[in-house]
Amino acid sequence: MAIVWWQPDGEYAIAYAGEAGPVIERVEVARDAGSEQVAEAIVAWLRVHDCAQEPVLLALPSTACLVGRLPLERPAAGRDRTRLAFALEEQLPLAAEESAMGFSVGGRQALGVATASAGIEPFIAALLAQGLVVAAVVPTALLGLQHRLAQDMPVPADGCHGLLCQTDHGLEWFVMAAGKPIDWRHFPASDDATGLIRELEFRQLSDPPLVTVQAWGLPDKVLDDIGARTGLAIQPASPLDAASWALGVAAAGLELLRGRLEPWVDLRTGALAPADRWSPVRPQLRVLAAAAAILLLVTSAALAWRAQQWQRERDRLIDAQAAVFAEVFPQQSLPVGVRSRLESEVAKLAGLTGQTAELPSHPPTLALLGELLAALPTELRLRIWELRFDEGRLYLDGEVRTHGDAEAVASALRARGFVLEPPRTEQLPSEGVAMRITGAVQAAHVAGDGGRRR
Repeated sequence: MAIVWWQPDGEYAIAYAGEAGPVIERVEVARDAGSEQVAEAIVAWLRVHDCAQEPVLLALPSTACLVGRLPLERPAAGRDRTRLAFALEEQLPLAAEESAMGFSVGGRQALGVATASAGIEPFIAALLAQGLVVAAVVPTALLGLQHRLAQDMPVPADGCHGLLCQTDHGLEWFVMAAGKPIDWRHFPASDDATGLIRELEFRQLSDPPLVTVQAWGLPDKVLDDIGARTGLAIQPASPLDAASWALGVAAAGLELLRGRLEPWVDLRTGALAPADRWSPVRPQLRVLAAAAAILLLVTSAALAWRAQQWQRERDRLIDAQAAVFAEVFPQQSLPVGVRSRLESEVAKLAGLTGQTAELPSHPPTLALLGELLAALPTELRLRIWELRFDEGRLYLDGEVRTHGDAEAVASALRARGFVLEPPRTEQLPSEGVAMRITGAVQAAHVAGDGGRRR
């Protein structure tokens, strides 16, 4: 990924991510070169630096941007971009269909930024023809301000605040509200402070007035002069030079391309909008489609191999059934349904021998009752509330004097062959202990002649 500084005078620069941070290099292009020649030179440079396969951001100079301040009746009106475009068109010498517009909304104010598409559209088309993807078109000044605010103390969200930034191309003046720029003016480097002073005086008459004014990169003498003529107390911020400003623009642009930063204004709209809205992520989509196709092929191959394995297992079982049938019935020909014939023969044999697949039988209830009563200890006093035999299990609820008596009853029953779980006991409110004994009844331990064990 890379940042391309578009300059109509032929001065182009490209920033890319280096090991220690953004790196900015100039690209030598003839001043009279056309869009195709410039695009070829830029793409050749990007290929040398292994950046041609990733999206790029086009950074516009302030001189290529026209701005307008748009008051809003309510903050929700800022979401109606069509109405904002018509309002901005009334302030600018550009038709909406001949320009690209973007908007930054802060509270009840909005900043509209536009650029003529006639000079930029051929350049973008030439980059696209070289296989490059232009992800966004963002004013350089807004990128630099966004990075500067992220590095320094952020502007308070309440009220309007002015920001002055001195760059190598001139002076940038911003008005911030609700964390977004709502006004922007560019003053060329050759211009004196007269234009800026008039703008500040106008801002003081506007509603709402400025709460604070901060300045980056301006000499103290200039700040004192501006403060004396406007009556504003301008607060100098951290030092700023041209190199730091350019590196800030590059850093913000790279964060935008990585998807970690949302630009305040993106002019890749209108006449500059991509014909394919998926073009910024088209390379990733191709990789995703290729990965999905490979996954489908691998899954299909795995399923086909698995089906072949099951088919082989099926054939082996069919051969085994045929071998068993030939061994059991050597004089008979192999029937169509070998399994059903073998199951039928097994059923006939079970009927002759008395071996059936029915549920196992349980001992007679009376025999079990006799076994249980004979097993109860005679030296203990106990009361049986409920005694039940159900599906081979024993359920005995009753009352004894102590918890130890319940364990004695369970031990006596285990001695007679009952497989019991530890008894559950509970102290009764008055006296005595409630007990519950459960366990399995084994049919083998009951004799068939009346239920007594021998």
